[in-house]
Amino acid sequence: MTVFTVDGILKREENYTAASDKMLLFLMSENEFEEHSANLAHRRTVLHCLRVPEYTKAQFFGSCIAGAVFIPDKESADAEKAHIGFYISERQLYLIGDEAYTVTLAGRMKDTVFAENMTPSGLFCIILNILIDDDFRFLQKTEKTLILIEDSLSLCSDDGFDVKIMPCRRLMMSFQSYYYQLMNMGMSMRANINNMLSEEDILSFTYYSRRAEMLHLQVQSLRDYIAGIREAYRTDIAVRQSRSMNMLTVATSLFLPLSLIAGWYGMNFRFMPELSSPYGYPAVIAASIIIVVAGIIFFRRRKLL
Repeated sequence: MTVFTVDGILKREENYTAASDKMLLFLMSENEFEEHSANLAHRRTVLHCLRVPEYTKAQFFGSCIAGAVFIPDKESADAEKAHIGFYISERQLYLIGDEAYTVTLAGRMKDTVFAENMTPSGLFCIILNILIDDDFRFLQKTEKTLILIEDSLSLCSDDGFDVKIMPCRRLMMSFQSYYYQLMNMGMSMRANINNMLSEEDILSFTYYSRRAEMLHLQVQSLRDYIAGIREAYRTDIAVRQSRSMNMLTVATSLFLPLSLIAGWYGMNFRFMPELSSPYGYPAVIAASIIIVVAGIIFFRRRKLL
């Protein structure tokens, strides 16, 4: 367990007292929270949210706000989501989860100078903003990856198309749901149902909700882009198949008359004059060549060959 006091800046406390009049930030694992939070009202709500993963949400009670944030992995939609439980009281903020993850978040605030009237809700909003600070860069990287996939299609190099595009599609689906849940949580927080948020906190969560909405729109744009790439891929496949069928049709049309001639003169009727003519065989060869050449000229003029 790690404890910080919030008094202008974050200051790590080795020996804190519960009676301190300063705002406190606790970073705990699930087991530590369960062990040290026996006197906290509604603590089971946080533990339930963490142990029965559902989605990012906040629940409001008379004297506290509790919930959890589930963060998708940026490399794979199939990877286990990181999760942080939170418990906000009048003067305390608890972050519950993998301490290596939460301590990293706190480390990113070590040079931050907080307002004198900072509240636990306001601090939690700052932490939520930190969680999505690098997400625009992540989405831009994903967009560049999609552009490379699209370029490979334009070069008629579609090797492993599904292997490349499907992970991006699943990842964007996961993040679209994530940002939508963040938007809903931000809207719930700024509604200030239990009157725990100050006016500054409400404005902070309004700004945060807008950021989450912009990320959500960006993900939707990328999903539309992915759908466009997949449609272009299907169209390209259909065009290639159509060209193959056209070639087969042209080849069949060219050699169908020759099949007719072969069948005709292969009947060997007794009184067929060409059978006894010394010019019969060369004449049939010449006629076959003329038919093939005429067919090629015809199909080229029609731009079918």
